[in-house]
Parts: sequence; C-alpha cells; structure tokens
Amino acid sequence: MRRLRSALHRLLYTYGQSFHALRRLEIRAIDAMLAAAPGESVLDVGCGKGAYCRRLERRGASVWGVDPGLGNVHPARMHQPAGIRFQAGFGEALPYADGSFDKVVSVCVLEHTLDDRGVLREVHRVLRPGGTFVCSVDALNSRLLGEAYRREHARRFRCNRFYAQEPLRAKLSAAGFDVSSIRGLFASVPAQWVIRAGAAVGFGAPFVAAFPLVYPVLAADRFFGDVPGEEFILVASSTRPA
Repeated sequence: MRRLRSALHRLLYTYGQSFHALRRLEIRAIDAMLAAAPGESVLDVGCGKGAYCRRLERRGASVWGVDPGLGNVHPARMHQPAGIRFQAGFGEALPYADGSFDKVVSVCVLEHTLDDRGVLREVHRVLRPGGTFVCSVDALNSRLLGEAYRREHARRFRCNRFYAQEPLRAKLSAAGFDVSSIRGLFASVPAQWVIRAGAAVGFGAPFVAAFPLVYPVLAADRFFGDVPGEEFILVASSTRPA
C-alpha cells in the first residue's frame, strides 16, 4: 500500500500541472521567457513539491529548489530526481551566496509572501550579473470575477496581494532589475468566462476533468483579443544588469 501511495504521489507531483489548463499554459509562457539551457544553474524560488524543478532538470539544467515549507521540501526530495538540490528557506533570506545562479524562476509565489520587495532584492542578489529572472503572479483583474471573488481567492489560497502590470514593473525596477517584458494571460472574454466557471468550483477536480474542453479556449486566448487590464495571471521577464 505504501508503494502504491508513493507511486501515486510521484505521478501527481510530476504530471499534475499538465492536466490543469491554467497552470499548463502559465508554465508554457514561463518556459518561453526563461529558456533554460543545458548546464545553466537555475533556482526555483517557492518550488513547492518540485514539479517545475523536474521540468528544468530534464532540459539539462543544474537545478536548485527552495521552499519555506518542510511539507513541500520532504516529498520533493523523495519523489523528484536525486540531482535536484532542494532546501528549506524563505525568499526574503535566500540561503545562497551572491551571484550563485544563471537564472531564477518563481511560479505564482510573490503574492503569497509577506515582503515581496524583500524577495525581489534577494533574487537580485543571488542572480549573477546578466542573469535572467522570470516570475508569474496572480492578477485576477477580470471584472467578471469581481471583488468578492478576489477576497475569497485571497483567503482560500493565502494571497497577500494581487498585481497589475505597471506596479509589478515598478517593483522589479526598484529591486534593480531591467524589465524585458510583462505578458498578461487569460485576458480575452472567452477565457474570462472559462475562469469564472473554474472559480465557481475552486479550480478543483471538476475543472481538471473538463481539461479537454477548457484547454483549447484558454490556449486560443490571444487570438480572441485581450481586454486591457483584465489579466488573470502576469508573467514577467527581467535581467540583473551586467
């Protein structure tokens, strides 16, 4: 029974994101901006149970993952490849030397931190000059969701803040980064209706089960035409000046 449970956990931690339409497309956008290459050193800040670390490791990168929760770090060490170096630690005080990494990534983490400006300063410190930082953050700017849902989402997922493009750009710049691009995801009207339906079920099992139906709509988001300022998620790419 223990072996079966371990195998199921490994499948969930490895492939769970592939069948969550929002997360799968978010990861695709992050991949494109990060462009991790073989031999590069990459740190995943707020790595959770290591699913994205595994993705990076398969591309030949040397991967580190840091997360404040031992409940994440322990299963990550158990179920992800042995070559990935997982460590417990807070983004506000990263346990690495200055200029340690070629690239740093953070997948929907900043909104959960107590001090996002402090995390950004720490990422800037551990990134080598000329290195790339890519992050995604929750925006939840769609009027179809409304303020009541934003409050409920913040309560359920322990979010301390949401973001818009210009405030995010300002925070990255204040931390010393040169911002290359910020892309909004799921800003078309059809995508917003899908998100509203997903929000009604907490983006849980019914939303995952509807993957074959919702994924094509969300994947075609940009073809429908974005509604300015209505993004659900933002993905930003920036560099530490050389």
